[in-house]
Amino acid sequence: MAGRADYGREHVAGLDTLRLIAAAWVCCSHGARAPLSEMLSGQGTFGAILGGLNNGIFNGVAAVMMFFVISGFVIHRINVGRERLDIAGHYARRITRIAPPLLAIYLICALLGSLYAGVLREVLWSVYSEIAYYALYPLLFILYRRFGVERIFFIGVAMSIVPIAMTASFSFRLMTANPQTLRNSVTKSLGKSALSQMYVS
Repeated sequence: MAGRADYGREHVAGLDTLRLIAAAWVCCSHGARAPLSEMLSGQGTFGAILGGLNNGIFNGVAAVMMFFVISGFVIHRINVGRERLDIAGHYARRITRIAPPLLAIYLICALLGSLYAGVLREVLWSVYSEIAYYALYPLLFILYRRFGVERIFFIGVAMSIVPIAMTASFSFRLMTANPQTLRNSVTKSLGKSALSQMYVS
């Protein structure tokens, strides 16, 4: 049996498979799925139900949440049982892992032009969220060692109530708004990016 020091370095079977499924799910949510909605358009109630299921099942946000859970598990696993965190080592590993591909994407989009740069801003929100977690993990580790996971969990849930309520309120206003108000809200939120232009055109 591996010792505590080697615990976090053991390969966990199934994680790569979960990452692959989540990545495929995100691709489907961005248009790689079968166009059932268009194919079944005008086919009555049954076609509308199937088309709606096809659009709703491939939830890219849920797949991104899976990525977040996996990242949290992997990052904390190597520190299980440790009294102190190697903060410099933590940031070095995270920067080495995420900076090269992120810089490469920025360079490619810069070479392709402003249209792709606008799209890039819309699709990298999950990467920025991941970076925020990387930055906050040392503080979370200290709080975990000091107060325990139960208190941290309940504090996190309490802090989540406010943004969830704000999101629900915004969504309700969008659903009850007239088309012109909806158009103005989307344009204001997304700015002049390519995605906003496609959406409001």
